[in-house]
Amino acid sequence: MKVELVFIPSPGVGHIRATTALAKLLVASDNRLSVTLIVIPSRVSDDASSSVYTNSEDRLRYILLPARDQTTDLVSYIDSQKPQVRAVVSKLAGDVSTRSDSRLAGIVVDMFCTSMIDIADEFNLSAYIFYTSNASYLGLQFHVQSLYDEKELDVSEFKDTEMKFDVPTLTQPFPAKCLPSVMLNKKWFPYVLGRARSFRATKGILVNSVADMEPQALSFFSGGNGNTNIPPVYAVGPIMDLESSGDEEKRKEILHWLKEQPTKSVVFLCFGSMGGFSEEQAREIAVALERSGHRFLWSLRRASPLVFIPSPGDGHLRPLVEVAKLLVDRDDHLSITIIIIPQMHGFSSSNSSSYIASLSSDSEERLSYNVLSVPDKPDSDDTKPHFFDYIDNFKPQVKATVEKLTDPGPPDSPSRLAGFVVDMFCMMMIDVANEFGVPSYMFYTSNATFLGLQVHVEYLYDVKNYDVSDLKDSDTTELEVPCLTRPLPVKCFPSVLLTKEWLPVMFRQTRRFRETKGILVNTFAELEPQAMKFFSGVDSPLPTVYTVGPVMNLKINGPNSSDDKQSEILRWLDEQPRKSVVFLCFGSMGGFREGQAKEIAIALERSGHRFVCHVALMDGGSSHVALLKFIQDVTKNIS
Repeated sequence: MKVELVFIPSPGVGHIRATTALAKLLVASDNRLSVTLIVIPSRVSDDASSSVYTNSEDRLRYILLPARDQTTDLVSYIDSQKPQVRAVVSKLAGDVSTRSDSRLAGIVVDMFCTSMIDIADEFNLSAYIFYTSNASYLGLQFHVQSLYDEKELDVSEFKDTEMKFDVPTLTQPFPAKCLPSVMLNKKWFPYVLGRARSFRATKGILVNSVADMEPQALSFFSGGNGNTNIPPVYAVGPIMDLESSGDEEKRKEILHWLKEQPTKSVVFLCFGSMGGFSEEQAREIAVALERSGHRFLWSLRRASPLVFIPSPGDGHLRPLVEVAKLLVDRDDHLSITIIIIPQMHGFSSSNSSSYIASLSSDSEERLSYNVLSVPDKPDSDDTKPHFFDYIDNFKPQVKATVEKLTDPGPPDSPSRLAGFVVDMFCMMMIDVANEFGVPSYMFYTSNATFLGLQVHVEYLYDVKNYDVSDLKDSDTTELEVPCLTRPLPVKCFPSVLLTKEWLPVMFRQTRRFRETKGILVNTFAELEPQAMKFFSGVDSPLPTVYTVGPVMNLKINGPNSSDDKQSEILRWLDEQPRKSVVFLCFGSMGGFREGQAKEIAIALERSGHRFVCHVALMDGGSSHVALLKFIQDVTKNIS
C-alpha cells in the first residue's frame, strides 16, 4: 500500500528548508511514501518560498500557494491561508481515493501552523507536528502550559523576579527572568499556551533533535514520567539543508576546521533566521562559551537595526516615535535609531523643542535618538529653502549617522542594517537607503483614503494626461476614486492637489512611494474598509500597505492643552456608547478660516452624531487632542 503525506511548513526560509529536507529524507527511506509540500508564501522574502525549491520530483511535489493579504501578523497570515490549503488537500484526497493501492495517511504541520490541524480533522486525517526547534524547548513549552492549566501559575508574572522553575526536560532549575520573551509578554502568552495545547492533540511530534544531544529531554518524552497526555515524540534530527547560498569560501573554511576537530568535541550554537542579539547579550554568550572550555561554532548576528526618519514637526515626529516604541517592545531582536531633522527656522515651538530634548535624554539600548545639527540661520527670508530642499540638505548628515550605526567591527562582518522607515515627506532619504543597499518603507501619517486619492490623482496625470488642477473652479466635475465609496467633487480636493505650484512636487513624492518595499499607514481596516480593500487587491498600484494605526501620543503638553482639559475630554468619551463618537483631526498643520470652521460645525451638528473635533483656526486659536496606539511589526529581508 502506498502512503501519501501532506507537509505544511511555516513561511520562512529556516522552516521551509528544514521541512523539505525532512520530506526528502522520508521519501528516500521508504519507496512507498510520497509527500506533497504545500508552501505558504513568505511575507518578507520571495527566496524563502518560491525560489528555494521549484522542481517537483517523482514522489516529492511542491505546491506554492498564491500570496494573500500580508499586512497582518504571522499567526493571522498563516490562518488566512486555510481556505487555499483546504482546497489543495481536498483535491489530493479526491485523487488518492481513485487509486486502490494508495491512501492519504496524514498531515504534518509546522510548529507555527497549528491552525491547519483543523483541516486534518475535517478530512479525518492524523495530524503531526514538525518541531523545528529542540526537544528541551518543546519540554519547556509544555511545562509552562501545564503550570498555567493545572496550577494556575502564569510565568509572565515572574519576569522581574529571581524565581526558578524545575523543568522536566532540563537538568537544572531555570530562572523565570530568562524565559523567552514570548512567554513573558502578556499579549503573546495566550498564543504560547494555545499552541502547546494544540501539540497535545496531535498523533505525534517530530522534533529536530537527536537523543545523544538531549538525553534528559528525550528520556522524559520516551515515557514513564507521568507525561501520558503528550503524544509520541520522534527525534528525527539533526535535519539540515546543506545547500549554501552564502559565502562559499567561508563555508569551506568552517567545514575544513570541523573535520580537524575530535569527534563530539564541538559545541554549535544557532538561533534561527530571526535570532539576533544586542552587543551586551552577544558578549555574555561569548564569555559563557569561553569559560566552558569547549571548542565552539556559532551562527550569530546582532539585533537588526532599523533607521526611522520622521519629517520635522510634532504631528509627524510623535507618531513615528510611538511606532518605534511599540516595535521594540514587541520584538526583542530589533533595535531602532530615530534620526531627527530639526524644524526650519521660524517653525519650531517651545513644545516641540522640549519634546525633542526629552527624547535625547531617553535613549536606551534598543531605541536611540540622534538629533541632527541645526543649519545656520539664513540671512534673510529670500534665502529660505523650499521645505523639500531643506530636508534634502540633511542627506550627508543622515548618511554619516548611519555609517556610525552600521560599523561592524570585524572586517568580514556584513552590515546587519535592516532598512529605513521614512516619513511621507522624507522620500528623498530613499537615496541614502539605496546607498547602503537596504530596503525602504514609508510611514504615511495621514489616512489610507487620502493616500489612495493622492496616488489616483498622480495616475490620472501620468497615465491619462489629466490635470485635476484645471478643474478646481468647476461646480459639476466629480471623479471616481477607487478608495472612496462615492464620486468626489474636484473643487473639494485638498488645495495642495489643486495648486499648480505644488502639484509637480506632490507628483515627484508620490512616484517615489512605489520604490519602497511597503507603506505603513496610520489607520486600521475597520475605519477605512473601502480603501484597505483596494490596497489589498491584486490591482493595487502600491507595494504592501500595512495598517499600523491608530498611532497616538497621549502625553499632552503646552499652554493650551492642560491635564484638566484632557481629563474632561476622556471622561466625556468614557460616558458615551461604544462606537458612537466621530473624531475629526486635521494634523498639526491643518487650519481653517472662521467660515470654514463654521461649515464643519454645521455639518457635524446636522449629522446627529456625537463628535470630538480638533480644529486650529488660522488666526492662531488652537486646541489640542491626541490619539492612541499602534499594532504591527516590520520584518525585514535582511541580507
